[in-house]
Amino acid sequence: MKVFLLGLDGMTLRVARPYVDAGLLPNFRKVLGDGAFGVLQSTIPPITGPAWTSMATGKSPDKHGLYEFRKRNGYKTTIVTKNCSAAEPIWNILSRKGKHVAVINVPFTYPPDEVNGVMISGMMTPSTSSAFTYPKEIKRELFRIMPDYRLEVDAKDLFARGDKDGFAKEILKITRKNRTLMQHFFGKHPWDLFFFVFMMPDRLQHFLWDQVLAMAPECVECFQLLDDILGDILKLMDDDTVLIIASDHGFKPVSKVFYINSFLKKLHMLNIRGGRQIKLIGPIIFCYKTLARLGLLEIKKILPASAVNSVRNFLLTTGLGNRIDWRKTKAFSLLQYGLVSVNLKGREPQGIVDKTDYDGLCRMLQEEFLKLQDPQTGDKVVKAVYKSGHACSPPPDDGRPDLIVVANEGYLIVEKDFGDEIVGLNKRKVANHIGDHDLDGFFAAYGSIIKQAEITAHICDIMPTILYLTGTAVPDDLDGQVLTKIINEDFLRKNPLRFTRPSAWDRSRETRLRRQESEAVEKSLRSLGYIE
Repeated sequence: MKVFLLGLDGMTLRVARPYVDAGLLPNFRKVLGDGAFGVLQSTIPPITGPAWTSMATGKSPDKHGLYEFRKRNGYKTTIVTKNCSAAEPIWNILSRKGKHVAVINVPFTYPPDEVNGVMISGMMTPSTSSAFTYPKEIKRELFRIMPDYRLEVDAKDLFARGDKDGFAKEILKITRKNRTLMQHFFGKHPWDLFFFVFMMPDRLQHFLWDQVLAMAPECVECFQLLDDILGDILKLMDDDTVLIIASDHGFKPVSKVFYINSFLKKLHMLNIRGGRQIKLIGPIIFCYKTLARLGLLEIKKILPASAVNSVRNFLLTTGLGNRIDWRKTKAFSLLQYGLVSVNLKGREPQGIVDKTDYDGLCRMLQEEFLKLQDPQTGDKVVKAVYKSGHACSPPPDDGRPDLIVVANEGYLIVEKDFGDEIVGLNKRKVANHIGDHDLDGFFAAYGSIIKQAEITAHICDIMPTILYLTGTAVPDDLDGQVLTKIINEDFLRKNPLRFTRPSAWDRSRETRLRRQESEAVEKSLRSLGYIE
């Protein structure tokens, strides 16, 4: 069998069900009525990078190592790339087995792999001037059919003007271009796996969640375009093709903000620098970065390597980290979505928490987070607190968080604040987001061997299921499982599951972005409201 994996970033049954029931999405109605569908549980946290990586590798963030758009190294953060993942993606496994793949517009696929087929990287690609296609000549082919190809909508400028209608139109324009891209590569290049992602649901729901639920005309037009695209795929399918539709996460409304570092400060877990020291940090960093851009930094020719590293580590610490007094801090959050780290002695540059106190401190923090109530309503702010999976406790220095805090519906966790307010109204409409990621994503499967069923699946199940359907043995170290309950018995009987030992995955190719590339990615993420 061949598999068409249609990725819809942020798609949720909360939206799909009412739109289908209203008769607005006939092709989705057909797939949900004649095939299998249900909730697709996302990663913890439910963020684009770790979620799409888990879908592609069949492994949780604890195994592939990506938790956010960035990675923490001490008290600074850096933008991650696909090659920061410690797990092998499905397109590499299939390519090694002689299968053909087309992987297009999938987030966190930059830089592209040397696959047996075609690869065009998606979100987190620095720019269209970068080497974002494999093979290289595919880039020329892409711009020949679409000279004005764009990677992403610029939400920041549109919302600065208050132009929500313009934002919806821009999303439609980019989605139509991606439709043309999909149609071109669908028929031109051979494939056993065709993996294409449309970002439209995520972008629309972050900024126009209320309008989406109200079925505003501009939102209906967007989702009907997705339905038309699904119709394109259904017309081109044959009996030897299975369609899988999957999202990386779901969506929920946001009306309040939880300032996680303010809460840690109240618990006396985190302390802020004060006085002249903090006032000087901004100008020093500005001077350093200006000299770096001008190529005038020659200190490494004068100072010993140890001194250069100390200066670099201090000056390149994130602006958030520069405000923290690390000598008096036990726990902190430099990354989004409730990723909390312990300032562990021997692991962090200025760690103060002894290893013998690590487990007790984590338990105390879990209890305090779960007790936190909204002062206005008395509602619990935090739904759950997870310890990220470690082979040992305390964990090694690999940049992963120690705790992952998941907020209840209606609350957005924000790390960039140290004020007295811990929970408050989203007065600033943080990042213009009125919708936020939810754990419950969207899943559907359709084809000649797919049974009618309503199920709950996990995002890690997608990869092993595709391996099985394409006749490929499944590595025995995955967190996901083959979704046999959606496949008819005759196919299962004729095609018994086969498992294999995982192949060695070479991480020596881990890629660090150049400064200009990293700045381009950061600019795009700020425009979308993912980082501040």
